[in-house]
Amino acid sequence: MNVLIIGGSNSQMKAGYASLLPDLLPVADIVNLSVGAAPSHMGVFRLLTYPRLSQVDHVVWEYALNDVNHVKSKGYSEESLLKFAEHTLKICARRRIRLIPVLLTPLSEEGSPYSSYRSKLHFLFSHYGVEFCDISHLARRRFGTRVLDRSFFKDPNHYDPSGPMPKLIAAKVAEMIQGGGGDVQNAAPMFIEKRTVARVTRQFEDSSQEIFQNSLLKYAVFDPVDPIKVTFSSSGTLTGMVVVAGPGGGAVDVLLNDEVQFTLSMVHDEPRFNKPLLKIIVFGSILNRDLHYRKGDRLEIRWSQTPSAAICDMGFSFVEEGLRGDR
Repeated sequence: MNVLIIGGSNSQMKAGYASLLPDLLPVADIVNLSVGAAPSHMGVFRLLTYPRLSQVDHVVWEYALNDVNHVKSKGYSEESLLKFAEHTLKICARRRIRLIPVLLTPLSEEGSPYSSYRSKLHFLFSHYGVEFCDISHLARRRFGTRVLDRSFFKDPNHYDPSGPMPKLIAAKVAEMIQGGGGDVQNAAPMFIEKRTVARVTRQFEDSSQEIFQNSLLKYAVFDPVDPIKVTFSSSGTLTGMVVVAGPGGGAVDVLLNDEVQFTLSMVHDEPRFNKPLLKIIVFGSILNRDLHYRKGDRLEIRWSQTPSAAICDMGFSFVEEGLRGDR
């Protein structure tokens, strides 16, 4: 049995629930692809670029907490996030992979009415016939409390690894996997358009390539010191791009048919972290629009000569004039 975990830092923590799963699922081969501070968009990217996806039996999905924070604090639209949750459902349905949605809640959501995003997310999973576990609901019942107070949390976005939550989550995930749940039913799309398929473009023309690797991931990446170019073979919508951002990065211009569409910061602002990080830039969140293209259109990404004009997505900071970038 092959289990894939995609989610945020709660799924990545060394003493979190994911660390307990091997003992609860001793016959499972568990691979954790989680990346901290990332929304549902990153989950689709991680799935579609996983080389052994055809061998996966179960996907554990844990993005609800990060998605709520992206809506509340970072200006992401609910529809953008729900589209990529739905793309995950469609990917699993097409490949007959069982999906195990684990919905975590930030401390700010405890004791207050749930956001409309969470209500829609509940309905989305139900629409596809997928059992999900809202951990806040489960914990309230288990511990006989109306809300989960500060004592259950390490900080506003992470459960206390020494408290009862990691064991509770791990036991529920193992129960759902062992119970054979997670089948994704065929259903009419709710948030994505009919016949829409999520894809990752990784074939660029004459671009220099290198390997980016850390303890969590390994990818071939392209350096815009030589402009990154691609000519599209069909029409579609470019919703974002995955980048390796550094604390001393610069900015890039994104051009369509030789016309600059926008300039984006490549400088991450993760505190106390001075290494490059894998980040996702979602165009709709910072531009209020996606980038549509037609067959034959040409995309180009290159280092910007005017980095101070760059706009910033979540987790990025403004670029000083004259800073070209190291990544």
